[in-house]
Amino acid sequence: MLSDVEAPKNLRGDTRLKFIESTSALMVEMGSTDVTLLQIAARSGLNSALIKYHFGNKDGLLTAVALHASEKNMEALSELVEAKISPSKKMEIHLTGLMHLYWRHPYINVLCQYILRRGEEKYRQEIEKKIMQPFIQFQNVIIRQGIESGEFRNVDPEMTFYIMRGACDSLIDASQQMGNAYRVRGMSQTERLEYTHEVVNMLLYGISNNRP
Repeated sequence: MLSDVEAPKNLRGDTRLKFIESTSALMVEMGSTDVTLLQIAARSGLNSALIKYHFGNKDGLLTAVALHASEKNMEALSELVEAKISPSKKMEIHLTGLMHLYWRHPYINVLCQYILRRGEEKYRQEIEKKIMQPFIQFQNVIIRQGIESGEFRNVDPEMTFYIMRGACDSLIDASQQMGNAYRVRGMSQTERLEYTHEVVNMLLYGISNNRP
């Protein structure tokens, strides 16, 4: 049997993706980013020594998980900024996408903050460059477009960013704390969509310049 180093490039890519997906699934199931290499190896069915080959170390793997989880959202947000639709509609689509990201990957913000605070410099730079900076920049462009068009109040883009992110964090925190008693964790897909719609409407109302 070929070693991972000797394996074809596409097989090495499959192995790398399997580690990323296994780590993501574990963090969702455990409700925590505190997963061990042994747990990841057991879940993936691969040797934990391969993590060093593919990612350098555990922080490298966690960085790859964060980048993989947010990749499609970042691409969509980049395209959304240039879309020929109103700033209000752009913000609605953006916030809905952000909520769905948190539903699928509830660990995303905690994981990014862990890497930014405790990770090696090269991993911190990756998170800053590929997630945090473009996210803030794209969202700020939409907010400025809304202010210039008269659809949004003259809100502080940076403050708005923290409020919106906090709303998503609070949702995930509540789902983990309240559990089935308040039917947040056990929501059906339809209920999640309704919940997302309500949160997005509240956030949009907060920055709207057309409130009664």
